Amino acid sequence: MNENVSKLIKLLKTSPLSEFEHITKNISLTVSDVDKYTNFSPDFYTRNLIYSNSLFEVMLLCWGPGQETPVHDHDSSKCWVYALSGSITEKIYQKKIIEIDTRTPSKMFNLTEGDSNFIEDEIGVHSIHNFSQNKAMSLHIYSPPIKTCRYFKEDLGTMDEKVLSFHSYPEQAL
Repeated sequence: MNENVSKLIKLLKTSPLSEFEHITKNISLTVSDVDKYTNFSPDFYTRNLIYSNSLFEVMLLCWGPGQETPVHDHDSSKCWVYALSGSITEKIYQKKIIEIDTRTPSKMFNLTEGDSNFIEDEIGVHSIHNFSQNKAMSLHIYSPPIKTCRYFKEDLGTMDEKVLSFHSYPEQAL
């Protein structure tokens, strides 16, 4: 594991959750620090695990041009997002008891290199998009680790549950 990544993991391990937002806003990682976790696909964004324990997990999401998530929740996990490179757009939607109006987000954030944001189910559901013609990478910290989420099926207008997985794990990192 890269020295700067190790420092981040150690800091998260020894800090209370109340400090995670401050830590995320002050991340000092470069693209080369996470090079061994970088894994792009031409067809979909990838979720690449860097570290996980019972309290939190850290992953690198790699976004090709035009790639996006569906609108989804976080199964009660807290999520801190840090834009490592490129530009991503986060759209937050109000979650009503049964329906989600995905036509108009209640908030929208454009995150570029060094920007961060926080989302949890009490705030709403969200989607992340790479609207640019360039690749982007974002670091995500979840507490507790997220195992499932509910996502919005646009074609049916309903939510469905999905078991989450990774496209690469630390032991698979080059």
